[in-house]
Amino acid sequence: MGIPGLKRHLDPYGLTVVYNGRNPLNGIRVVIDGPALAYHVLSLCQRNVLKSSPFEQPSYRLLGQTALSWLDEIQTCGADISCIYFDGFLPSSKRDERIKRLLQSSRSLRNYHLACPTGVPAARPNFVADQETVELFPASLGGSNLSAGGRFNGPLPPPPPFLVPAIIDYLMWSEVYEPITKVVPGEADAFCARHVKKCGGAVITSDSDLLVHDLGQSGSVIFLDGIHADSSISRELKTFEFTPSNICDRLAITPDTGLSRLAFELFMDNHLTLEQAVERLKREPAATLYPTEHAKFMEPYLFPETAGGEDIPASKLDPRISEIALRCLHRSTGSSDLPAAGVHAGLEMYLPVLLDSPTRTSAWETSKSVRQLAYAYLPHMQDPSPLPVSEFRRLQQSPSTGTPTDVPHRSLTARDAAKLTSLIRRIQSGGTSPEVAWVIFSIILDIENTYLQGKGHQPLSLQILRQEFLGELDECSWDFVHFCAQVQATLYSLRMLRKILRFTDQVKKDPETPGFSTALDGISMSLVLLPLWRDFPTISTFGNLLRRVREEGGLAFLYEVIPVENMRALLDEVQKPPEPKEKNKKNKKRKGKSPEGQELKRPAQHGLFGRGNRFDIFMVNMGELEREIREGSS
Repeated sequence: MGIPGLKRHLDPYGLTVVYNGRNPLNGIRVVIDGPALAYHVLSLCQRNVLKSSPFEQPSYRLLGQTALSWLDEIQTCGADISCIYFDGFLPSSKRDERIKRLLQSSRSLRNYHLACPTGVPAARPNFVADQETVELFPASLGGSNLSAGGRFNGPLPPPPPFLVPAIIDYLMWSEVYEPITKVVPGEADAFCARHVKKCGGAVITSDSDLLVHDLGQSGSVIFLDGIHADSSISRELKTFEFTPSNICDRLAITPDTGLSRLAFELFMDNHLTLEQAVERLKREPAATLYPTEHAKFMEPYLFPETAGGEDIPASKLDPRISEIALRCLHRSTGSSDLPAAGVHAGLEMYLPVLLDSPTRTSAWETSKSVRQLAYAYLPHMQDPSPLPVSEFRRLQQSPSTGTPTDVPHRSLTARDAAKLTSLIRRIQSGGTSPEVAWVIFSIILDIENTYLQGKGHQPLSLQILRQEFLGELDECSWDFVHFCAQVQATLYSLRMLRKILRFTDQVKKDPETPGFSTALDGISMSLVLLPLWRDFPTISTFGNLLRRVREEGGLAFLYEVIPVENMRALLDEVQKPPEPKEKNKKNKKRKGKSPEGQELKRPAQHGLFGRGNRFDIFMVNMGELEREIREGSS
């Protein structure tokens, strides 16, 4: 975020630095603010795209490769990268701000839907995904955002929802950057500042807050958008370096508290010029006039909240997963920084905003059962009973308490894990490719969710498959967009489950939850083929995936798996030859309904697969499952 106006006021005090890698003396030790790098990379990749079209959003492959290329280039030009820090835990003091941002993102999505009610804009005819050359160090990040009729100034779709975890994984897959990439139990900027204060060097960031932190006598800040390449000289970068101690000397203010107090002057009155702020600071400091406000302002800089030391094994987790895992880890010790509402409010999971239809239930809903199982396996989650979890997805209003998400009791987790494992194995043995198998799993969850909620309409997934079968698939429609988001949510939920199981296994030698080892082995084996980020389905590739579901026999497999007759009738409907036009007009009113217009009524006490339990497609013999796992591991 940064202090409004602080960087603009201090721009004249940045010192020009040139790095070319030819002279070792030009080298500088740097630490990098990971989240800032991720969003900077996104800006680089979006400079020459139609930003109003999600079909032109950069793929995770392009984002990851661009991040690696950017880091390689600054190292070639002489930078010595000591560490790349990513947030792994945000303090409770940020809760209101997070909800405010989520509310803004949700409102932006609704506005985008209102601006494009009949469907999202398609890509330009000549656009080829991932073929654009990304300029790593442009003179500006403005870029273009043209529509067919000229510049587009309307609402934009949300950014790629899994941008940061994708960048982290690409760094973790690199032999060069894996050792220096860390997801820390706190905010990245605080760890960057502490590192520079202790070891010297510069923080590369986009956040002017770093100028307020104590960076020591020689610590400095370099802003990402200020690093430019000299087009006339190969392998040379120019930038501006901001050293707080040097700036304080030039402004004739106390170096130990100078910039932080100057920032507080601007925070209290953002209409001040730099000269006015410095004059007030010297004559009648706001810190003296408003000591309580100043103490609150300085708290995150002087006493940043963390969830323990860097030795906690959270570095392999996504930031959102890391946060809920660390809160749960410290539950038994009472040292967890729980939400402001207190321990009885439970845990909060902030899920990214997906590009889905605001007129439908959140795309996260269909895969909730997978995440419920993941939450159940968090460390200390069952001490002594499951801690409630509230998920924050799309928000309609503030304040919000999120969407309550029940966590299964420890007595049920082994059963649910076994059924999930068996379901995934059955799908994987169906003869389809791994990519198609995960789409089939998502379809099954969608069918189950539709059936258990007693909805009278055909499941969205089957409507989309029907359109694809008839050759009438509209990839710009909100229905298509929403189903794609459901599949993305399902894959990320499975990723959550796998990572939480591994984390709990690391931090607890003998987890008390029954069947933990069986679940760990079984699910880990079943999820080994989850797609890497380079193969993660996007709106641009999803249409081809649906075609492969049909071509690889996915519909026939669904027919075998789904035991409920009226659901099988819906599957028959998917592959039914198109009706004559006259007859089709007569049945127009029934569009989207189940065959013969019959509603799919939910049984009072039974779920789609017999007993109403999660993943209850067929009964699982736990002994047989454990034996299969042992045999598969040997």
